Amino acid sequence: MATNSWVLWQTAETDQWQWCLPDSDGRFKYPVQNGSLATAANMIGGQPTSLLLRSEQLLLTQATVQARQSRQIRAALPYLLEEQLAATPEQLHLAFKKGPQPNHYQVAVIEEGLLSKLINRLTDAGIRLEGAYADCQPLSNSADGDWLMIDGDRVLFKSSTHEFAAPLQLAEKLLHKTNFDSTNLTCFLTQNSQKNSSANNQTTTLLEGINLTEQQCQLISEPLELLARGLDPSCSINLLQGSFKNTIRRTQPGIPKLTQWLLLALLGLPAAGFLQQHLSNQQQLSRVTQHINTIHQQQFGSPAPTNDFRNSISQQLARRKQSQSSDQTNLPLTRLLSKLSIAKPDSITITEITYQSSELNLIIQSPDLAGVDLFRNRLSSAQILGKLTITNRQSNNITIALTLTNSRLGQ
Repeated sequence: MATNSWVLWQTAETDQWQWCLPDSDGRFKYPVQNGSLATAANMIGGQPTSLLLRSEQLLLTQATVQARQSRQIRAALPYLLEEQLAATPEQLHLAFKKGPQPNHYQVAVIEEGLLSKLINRLTDAGIRLEGAYADCQPLSNSADGDWLMIDGDRVLFKSSTHEFAAPLQLAEKLLHKTNFDSTNLTCFLTQNSQKNSSANNQTTTLLEGINLTEQQCQLISEPLELLARGLDPSCSINLLQGSFKNTIRRTQPGIPKLTQWLLLALLGLPAAGFLQQHLSNQQQLSRVTQHINTIHQQQFGSPAPTNDFRNSISQQLARRKQSQSSDQTNLPLTRLLSKLSIAKPDSITITEITYQSSELNLIIQSPDLAGVDLFRNRLSSAQILGKLTITNRQSNNITIALTLTNSRLGQ
């Protein structure tokens, strides 16, 4: 069964990621997004996530093991695969999945330190992992035929006996070693392969070498859509096994680091001043209450009752004392953030907030124009005057930028 959790793709060795949320009907609740890990964590918000790793970092192979218990299989695999391993077993993490034949297992091998570092990085960012898979495995859930995807300068391949990813210039030699059947090969060609002239020439050479043409390939714009639709945890090797199995239980939804830093910057620093002011207000209120009771006792012979009159005085006193606070800079901003949280419709998501001394900028995602119009009307009703601009518009996702200058923060 295909996954319906968030899918996060490690698209390159640099800090560039893609993520999306597939639906059970093959469409997407949230289409493919691009950005940093911090942006992904803020949008995903601690929900269950499947990670796709670049398959070049793994060895994907098969083995026959005469054992039934997982512990015995895990102990036997390093010796059975010794000739294929480039490091000692102590440096490697082995994950496996039972194959279609008895005693037959599909195996994924990755450097343990590399996987540990990556998982810790995602966990610290607030990503809640439920699985980690090689990105060539979701090419197809079908056991029939061979599958090939050419994405820029890399090639992903999957068949019933071979799975790998390789640089474009090495792919032809590796493909011929698999004895694939070109008449039963499904080929996907991404737009990334056509943007770069060098990669385009190498793609043409590769296709000629395996007796295919570009016209025989299916052109796709977003390779992650194909991979997310094809990802079936029951048909792929989940790397979160053995010592990494606890990652699934340990990782809990949390506030992303970017949000934590923002909250600390806006609320944590002036907290001590607010507390001191609150205590001062309480002392002043106590003295006023005592004075009211004294006057009421002299005039009517009894303490003053607790009523709306006393509450009104208390509220006026609190407002007057607050307006005299020494930290005037953060009060308008705090009030504005409160108004924004009330005005924001449930259908839209704030994915990024940046604040400087003169300007507050928010990046907001909305599924449709109706959400944008509702947000604009609520901002107007709340007297929040800012510049609201649509920066990117797709079929199921609209990106909005809201900018508030220092003059507006004080309103």
